[in-house]
Amino acid sequence: MKIKKFEVPGQAQYSYVLSSEGEAIVIDPMRDFDRYTEYAQEQGLTIRFVTETHIHADFASGALALAEATGAELALSYYDEAQEYRYSMEHHSLRERRGGNTPGPMAT
Repeated sequence: MKIKKFEVPGQAQYSYVLSSEGEAIVIDPMRDFDRYTEYAQEQGLTIRFVTETHIHADFASGALALAEATGAELALSYYDEAQEYRYSMEHHSLRERRGGNTPGPMAT
């Protein structure tokens, strides 16, 4: 498995591409998603999944746009079910994928 970290200098904003055997998942994509599609093309990867670990109040997510552009499955945190803010786009829950969530902006 290969892990590629993307960041915005001067901000605590990170996203990741995890890949193996020609397939990839993008975690917490930023709105400007060209960086992920370009990386996937350079590496010979197909983006199969796009996910967010939690609802991000600190940046505009590119999850929906990236999933639509690539045909990837959108899988989002189930933690939003108990929050004031909820995902409005159609998606699968990470719980359905046997995943979890990171409450708030910090993984523990």
